[in-house]
Amino acid sequence: MSLPTGISIRPHRSGRQTIQIAFTYRGQHCRESLRYRPVTKQNLKYAADLVSRIRSEIASDRFDYLATFPQSKTARRLLGKGPTMTVSEMLDEH
Repeated sequence: MSLPTGISIRPHRSGRQTIQIAFTYRGQHCRESLRYRPVTKQNLKYAADLVSRIRSEIASDRFDYLATFPQSKTARRLLGKGPTMTVSEMLDEH
């Protein structure tokens, strides 16, 4: 199966597979798993559309990493957000 650019399928030890997307943000190569979307043709299209949207938002400086991936450790690291930040604190910053 040929996958769109920026999309890969990540196998897990359990035998489960997840869709993983890749993009560059602030000069850093980022990967995010779409944990709750099983590997299907429809979800692969969703992932390709998501990568396209993210790249467009990054190019126009409108990408909100934490809003798109609220559980992302990568987003927190890149944005300097500690794991103890409360929802109230995050909302105050926006």
